[in-house]
Amino acid sequence: MPHTAQPRAPLARSTLLKMGARIAAVILLSTLVSFLYMRHTLRSEALVSLSQHVAERALHEDAIFQLARDNHAALRQALDERIRALTPADVEERFARLFTLQADGSVRNCPGGGFDGTRQPWLFVPRGLALNAGLRRRLLASYDVLTQYGAPLHVRFTDTFITLPEGPFLVYWPDRPGYCAEIPADFSATTLDFFLGSLPANDPGRETRWSGVYQDEASAQWMVTATTPLDQEDPKSRALYEYL
Repeated sequence: MPHTAQPRAPLARSTLLKMGARIAAVILLSTLVSFLYMRHTLRSEALVSLSQHVAERALHEDAIFQLARDNHAALRQALDERIRALTPADVEERFARLFTLQADGSVRNCPGGGFDGTRQPWLFVPRGLALNAGLRRRLLASYDVLTQYGAPLHVRFTDTFITLPEGPFLVYWPDRPGYCAEIPADFSATTLDFFLGSLPANDPGRETRWSGVYQDEASAQWMVTATTPLDQEDPKSRALYEYL
């Protein structure tokens, strides 16, 4: 009987399957390489973009801090000059007209006389503190400086306030015109962290210092405060002012 040739289809199919597997492997490998390359490229571009954004944001954020430091330099000079310029004759009549002893023993702004907390600074003197001539002079000088600078600074900052080491303080905060009226008569700002941080032991360089983030008790707002000390020849005349 004549010899019959076996069909070659199985061999061709096997060859095609092997070639298909190799092609699939090459495609898969090239796809994986392309994917890894694209991921690396996009990651690098994202990191560059993020780095640029952070740098620009840092410059923007630093600008407000630098503005605060510059404003403090002007405030410190203005306060120092105003304290020295006031005479006893300047102080007595105006102090009695602007401020009065309250029923709780504290001294605050006179409720009458056209006082408007949205346009003028508030003053608060804790109960029991003796108001001698020197302290009245520094309080009135602080009031005059806040009256002059408070409104312009409010464009960029929440409030401006001046604290004296004996415990009184004054604040220009038109968004909270009743702020000082709400404070207990025995309150003293000298116990707060931003004041303690400005003392010579904590700020030997007598420079502007920033507090941490804290929640203000009266307003319940979260704030950061800058503090700059003003030291005059008489240590008892030292005035400290801070604003946000």
